[in-house]
Amino acid sequence: MGLVVREGTPIFAPAFFSPAKGIAMFGWTLTFLFLTVVSAYLAFFGLGGMAATLVKIAFVVFLALLAGSGLIGLLRSEPPV
Repeated sequence: MGLVVREGTPIFAPAFFSPAKGIAMFGWTLTFLFLTVVSAYLAFFGLGGMAATLVKIAFVVFLALLAGSGLIGLLRSEPPV
């Protein structure tokens, strides 16, 4: 802990504290909670095999999108900003 002299933050707060980071972390928490609930639902009702198939399809689609994006990035004449 140390003295923080930024406006809007407590006097005794870690130097890495920021309200925006707290909100972002709460969003990640809700995202993982949602994924956990969906995974539990699929597991409890025996739909795990279907979910695994969907994940494999999504993986191949995103891998193709990544490869296409990289190829287009290599072919661009100007560097990205």
